[in-house]
Amino acid sequence: MKQRGAIVSSLIALIAVGGLGSVFLANASPYMTITEVRDASGNNIHVSGTIDHSTVHQNLAKRQATFTISDAGEKLQVLYKGKPQPNLANATTVVVIGKMEGNQFVAHDMMLKCPSKYESTKEVSGSGS
Repeated sequence: MKQRGAIVSSLIALIAVGGLGSVFLANASPYMTITEVRDASGNNIHVSGTIDHSTVHQNLAKRQATFTISDAGEKLQVLYKGKPQPNLANATTVVVIGKMEGNQFVAHDMMLKCPSKYESTKEVSGSGS
């Protein structure tokens, strides 16, 4: 009888681990380059790039922002739909998460990388005599 309980417990544990693994793989989202994302499908694709600040337009009423990112000479138009990002004007790079729709990447989330207040804005020269 004890052996039967151990077998049932083992089967339940295997099913649970398999279920968790499949959920993880279904929600895993790849990082892609701008070139790769143009032909990609999926809803949670991550794309990283440098923000072209001359193209940033935010519409706070619609909770949207449009801008262009670039990486390795490639450019991508982004439409972000979500919570307004007050640091967008100061950010240097961004990771947008979403999907391609036509020639535009529609993002439902983004992570901004802003310059650190600890980075020097002046080049430090070596001390010499």
